[in-house]
Amino acid sequence: MEPTLDVVTSPSVAGRSTFCRQQIDFEHRLYNLDDWTRLRGDVSDPTVRETAWQEIVRELVPTLA
Repeated sequence: MEPTLDVVTSPSVAGRSTFCRQQIDFEHRLYNLDDWTRLRGDVSDPTVRETAWQEIVRELVPTLA
């Protein structure tokens, strides 16, 4: 089976994490950009958010190859 990447996006507090956890076949890791950003600084800082997004992508790419 080929690996897949599903991206769920929506406005803030719309329930992305809840939606992902409720999926019947949810056996995947959940990468929550807000959580990653909080660990690295101010969630509202676009630079911090961009850095967190880049880290998520770097971690995911090897798993998709």
